[in-house]
Amino acid sequence: MPVDETGFPAIFLPDFGTPLVRATASRIKSTVSDAIWGSLIIVDASKLENVDWPQLADYLAMVTLAQINPNGRPAGTDSILSLFSAAEPPGSLTELDRIYLRSLYEMDTMMLPYTQRGVFSNMMVRVHNRMEE
Repeated sequence: MPVDETGFPAIFLPDFGTPLVRATASRIKSTVSDAIWGSLIIVDASKLENVDWPQLADYLAMVTLAQINPNGRPAGTDSILSLFSAAEPPGSLTELDRIYLRSLYEMDTMMLPYTQRGVFSNMMVRVHNRMEE
């Protein structure tokens, strides 16, 4: 599990509470980095109902690559993450999913956590604009 410079988890964990951010007047950057070397995903095929394999593959890729809480329920968004909760789920990764992943992997992960949110939001807008060109 990735941790920040204080040793606390650097990713969202359900029921872990509010993350604590400490900053100092220093040019030392956080050294948190992720490296996914492999992933083992177990799927209960009896619960898939009307989900086809390409949809499931995109859903699992999104949850794994973005380290998203798989129990979260996106409301009002067009995302593959709504595969199991939407009346009409998308057939594959949506444009929003692609923008999110591209922004996530283009972002400088050495920034302090409190600056990442704003930078990430701005980056999603820039990636969206680039994709439309």
